[in-house]
Amino acid sequence: MAKKIKKPVKAKAPSKSWGIVRLLKSNQFKYTLGLFLMILCGYTTVAFISYIYTGELDQSKLSLGWSLFTDTSVKVHNFAGKGGAFLSEFFINEEFGFPSFFFIVIFFVAALNLFGYKGIRFFKTLMFSFVWMLWSSVTLAFLQPSAKDVFIEFGGAYGLIISGFLTSLLGAIGAALILVFILFLLLIVTFRQFTPWLSRRFAKKVKEPVILAPVADVLVDELAAEAALLIN
Repeated sequence: MAKKIKKPVKAKAPSKSWGIVRLLKSNQFKYTLGLFLMILCGYTTVAFISYIYTGELDQSKLSLGWSLFTDTSVKVHNFAGKGGAFLSEFFINEEFGFPSFFFIVIFFVAALNLFGYKGIRFFKTLMFSFVWMLWSSVTLAFLQPSAKDVFIEFGGAYGLIISGFLTSLLGAIGAALILVFILFLLLIVTFRQFTPWLSRRFAKKVKEPVILAPVADVLVDELAAEAALLIN
């Protein structure tokens, strides 16, 4: 009886989704994304710092919307150009204010992790940066005096809304106490050395009691010393 010849089984071609996963895990993609984040980090830093000095001059142009980008006759003073001016207006005035600089820290740490540096954990940095950014935004909005001629919101729109809610709910004193309490918690959670430092600052040093010799014993010792000298 003739044996049946088994046909070779063709290996299944890898699916497109698996190919995308392999691409995302490849070093080429990680290094490319890391380089992009580094460039974005530098560009955002220049845009934010320039916005502090030139944002007031560009306010009328930022209200133009998309025509700001399409109309080449419109010029801005931001060193990062129209994109930098728009990006700064969005993050600083419409989002979290000056604490938006924490985004630069997040971009930088993410780029380091993509390059293979694991000394700073990304997700820990992301969590702490977001919490500190939110607290700083509310605090700066709470501390900023209300003035109509100021073009920049120190705490951004989110800080202004949350600060106004806390002030209306608890009053200025209550809102300030809540912010101080949250600051204390953040310092304890973020910095390991804060609690030992605080303990050393408030710990009372116990002084050892000074034992004074009785006066009579001192006189006896002095007389004995003088008698020994006379005998000699």
